[in-house]
Amino acid sequence: FSKPSMADNLLRALDMGVEVVGGIPHLDPTYELGQESIRILTNLAAERGLMVDLHCDENDAPNSRLLETLVYETTRLDLTGRVTGSHLTSMHSMDNFYGARLVKLIAAAGVHVAANPLANMFLQGRFDTYQKRRGLTRIPELLEAGALVAMGHDSVLDPWYPLGRADMLDVAFMAVHASHMSSRTALPQTFQCVTELPAAIKGLEGYGLGEG
Repeated sequence: FSKPSMADNLLRALDMGVEVVGGIPHLDPTYELGQESIRILTNLAAERGLMVDLHCDENDAPNSRLLETLVYETTRLDLTGRVTGSHLTSMHSMDNFYGARLVKLIAAAGVHVAANPLANMFLQGRFDTYQKRRGLTRIPELLEAGALVAMGHDSVLDPWYPLGRADMLDVAFMAVHASHMSSRTALPQTFQCVTELPAAIKGLEGYGLGEG
């Protein structure tokens, strides 16, 4: 919300019937403005009874920690089950102590996660020499903690990911490799992450976990 027109355009879109409040707080000019964006967006969702899906901490910076603000506001505003943090790639670069703490907070607050294995692998770690980071959020740890994790395609044919085929099996295939989800337990989870879990996050009925 660094420009007044952004807030006006968002409100206009919601008035026209948009059902999910979106935003990209880590693109705000300062960390404090990013936090304020999260507060504004989650308050709007709470007031209007809507869901929230924010691109959050989509970078390689280990200290990009706007997600903790999103988790806090989810609990404060009683938005449990209605908030999704997308990408969360900075979690790959965090130290394990803080990363493990954040995983527990996400699961406890009922914040959902949407990882995008194809685009995340394509974009993250661009400034690394060696060792190169994979730049994907902590999918196995989040699942183990009880968080609902969806895997999306994000971009399909654009500069952010020009190799897409809109095939969710490609997404699951990449996650198996990038997140080492090849065990007898983890492999089936990758299929859940592109089918049942996204449906549950959206509140859809008749799709496995999302059945009412």
